[in-house]
Amino acid sequence: MVSDGFGGYYVHGDFVYKQGAYTAANIIRIKADKSVDTSLSLTANGVISTAIVFGTNLYISGSFSSINGQARTGLVHLDITAPSAPVLMGSAFSVGGSINGMHYESSDNKLYVYGSFTSFAGQGRKFLVRLSTPDTLGASLDNGWSPVLSSTVTDVVTVGSNLFIGGKFTTVNGSSSIFLTKMSLATGVFTPIGTSFSTSTSSSFAITSLFEKGGDLYATQNSTFSRINTSTHVPSILNSGVSGTRVIGELDSKILLGGSAGVIRDALPGVSPPVFGGYFMSVKGGSATKIVPLGGEYLFAGSFMTIDSFVNRSNLAAVDLASGGLTAWSPSANSYVKDVIKYNGDIFAVGGFSSTSGVNTSSVTRLDSVNGNVKPANIAAAGAVNGIIANGDLAVLAGSFSGLNNNSRTRMGAVDFLTGVLDSWDPFPSSTVTQLVKFGADRFIATGSFNVIAGESRTGFAIFNNNLQLEPQVISGHTSYTRVDADADNLVISGAIVGGTQRNLACFDKNLNLIWNTPESNGLGSISVKVGDAHIFVSNSSVYQYTLGAVPVPGYTLVRTPKGSSLNIDASWSAKSNANIVPLSAQSDKVLVGGSFDRVNFQPRSGFAIVPLAGDGSPTQ
Repeated sequence: MVSDGFGGYYVHGDFVYKQGAYTAANIIRIKADKSVDTSLSLTANGVISTAIVFGTNLYISGSFSSINGQARTGLVHLDITAPSAPVLMGSAFSVGGSINGMHYESSDNKLYVYGSFTSFAGQGRKFLVRLSTPDTLGASLDNGWSPVLSSTVTDVVTVGSNLFIGGKFTTVNGSSSIFLTKMSLATGVFTPIGTSFSTSTSSSFAITSLFEKGGDLYATQNSTFSRINTSTHVPSILNSGVSGTRVIGELDSKILLGGSAGVIRDALPGVSPPVFGGYFMSVKGGSATKIVPLGGEYLFAGSFMTIDSFVNRSNLAAVDLASGGLTAWSPSANSYVKDVIKYNGDIFAVGGFSSTSGVNTSSVTRLDSVNGNVKPANIAAAGAVNGIIANGDLAVLAGSFSGLNNNSRTRMGAVDFLTGVLDSWDPFPSSTVTQLVKFGADRFIATGSFNVIAGESRTGFAIFNNNLQLEPQVISGHTSYTRVDADADNLVISGAIVGGTQRNLACFDKNLNLIWNTPESNGLGSISVKVGDAHIFVSNSSVYQYTLGAVPVPGYTLVRTPKGSSLNIDASWSAKSNANIVPLSAQSDKVLVGGSFDRVNFQPRSGFAIVPLAGDGSPTQ
């Protein structure tokens, strides 16, 4: 993604974007108002991997062989004086191999192109070339400049009066220069640095990215982040331990590092040593599937490995509500957690784990809400538990288990929280129960893939009262796709079939009268819903645009409708992401979202974001 110079962005990659009759391949333009520019006429027949904008010039590179039907192999120059109507410039540059990136140097008006290519513009030029007058129609390969590097170049940056070049090479112009070299912009002379940066020639120590900040040079290797002395070229390691570490950008005063699981850390390099973390929460190695507000904290549960800047948290964590920082509460579940509740001052968590903090806990664990210590739970399940609710002093559990407290209970059952005595209630659903949801104070809902429960026919959806009796069937669900949330007054269901009619989304009142619904729409993924104090929040797991009411909604986007008598999507508020985004907790002034994203409204966020209800839907945390 690169700025278009007009307040918008060109977003590129390997995708097909559709909005109504408009279709784009591998590149789109996001205008300053955050809408997609459907007047852009620019299509590549292959992946666009890198792009750079300077002035009114856009260069893009990738695995394509044509742009707008004209032959262009690997690299193309476009004039974007009119950003919606780019104009192809000059003749074709034929690139034999991959371009990793481009760097424009304004001091000499040169464009440096680097990568793993072995030919360029019909010549046997490898790994690093530069273009003269790249801002004109006559941009051309600079044949008077031809450094010889032994292998791939991964990044190029300017620091002061020097151009620093990093990669997998070990020699430059025949001299030893392991993974790093520099060139004087004044003289064009290269300085081979030998083993100053690295004494090992193993490719696992090769430079993956370079970054300049405040006149300092920073580099990442496979699992390290270092500051490099620009005179001696000796690195000082600032952080290590995460595979795939790479500088991915800059936000305010922070350098953003990425890894194998997205955005992993932010660094404030102006402090020595650099200060890490504390800028926004991130979830790595999986995702949070449940967030519950508990007093002054949020409790996170899911299938993650780390949270907030590399701090190890295995599937359970707590975050301070005011500061957004991780607390010391750190029980560790050895597998995923699906649901959490608070009962009688303690935390009960359920999932697919067999131990918590080294203590045997069969899919159910009871935790001290202050220090996270494991307490006797009086509940054990023979198999995974997907949901738990408190029904008075009874813990109602559902999942795919075959027993509770060494007694036969198939997929649903109830246990006394205090005594551990198994209740006689045995609804025996015919297949897995995926979700339990409270519906006001006197009812709860079970959803899943069952078609029989408590001896009666129910397709994926059933309502029980507080006496554990099955309520009459009013709404039929779908065996696989139903998502449900409710409060005392509203019940929202998504799925392929809702209420016996083809619908994707429907809202009912507490008496199960239909308030509003949407017609069936093809191409949707799973719709997630969350009922808040004043709004109902909706998101879709598909990349494709769809329609809610009369409003077109992009894929991977969270939107809201006020509670009321009709579906009325607020077009001024949305949280757009680059992957699945799910509303996990709705507060009076904010909604907490999780998912597999690393961007929300073009701001770096990895797996978690706090989106205020005031504003346009952009995250604050």
